[in-house]
Amino acid sequence: AAASALVAGTAKAELEYSINGGFHKEYIFRGVDFGESMTTAGFDVGGFSALGFDLSAGIWHADFSSGGLNFSETDLYFEATRDLEFATLAIGYIKYINDDNNAPFGAGVTIDDAQEVYLGLSKEYYGIDTGLTYYWDVETDNGGYAELTLSKSYDLSDCLSLGLGVAQGYGVEEGELANLTTTVTLDWAFADSATLSPYVLYSVEGSEQEHYDNENTQEFVCGVN
Repeated sequence: AAASALVAGTAKAELEYSINGGFHKEYIFRGVDFGESMTTAGFDVGGFSALGFDLSAGIWHADFSSGGLNFSETDLYFEATRDLEFATLAIGYIKYINDDNNAPFGAGVTIDDAQEVYLGLSKEYYGIDTGLTYYWDVETDNGGYAELTLSKSYDLSDCLSLGLGVAQGYGVEEGELANLTTTVTLDWAFADSATLSPYVLYSVEGSEQEHYDNENTQEFVCGVN
């Protein structure tokens, strides 16, 4: 359908792209500690529209260690968004590629590749960006994972801003709250097209989720993007 729209001339392309990199003391994903000393790099592209949707895609790569072993992960993702006036609708796909080849990870746990599709709604209320997203793993079955996010940014100067964010996870199949993560970020726009963002986050485990093996304790993590 998108190809047909492009041929018909009903799609527009205004290329936008960004690159990113970072270092993170630990790799925390949905409240689970997957490793430490993680370095990341990514590339995102957007600015395309077709069939009433804004389209974007990207790739993200991470190298990290756990139990004296080195691992890496590459994520590919695609998203289509549309303004519904009362909220913004997002439909997306994520492919998680791990290179562990079913090698032991942590206490005998393996990292399987996975594919997720997700559906989300977001809206700004009283200066607070809110979002609710449901993720469904179509390859390994995560039992359904939903996440509510709240975030707000405060301008400190022409080039400095403070970002505050909270994310609450929910295990849909278990019907129980998962992790709660709070993040504080300082964004320094030191150039017209470049930003340095050190951050700290505090992740609190919720009820044990069968599909995430989250036997982790509370985690305090710092890093920079």
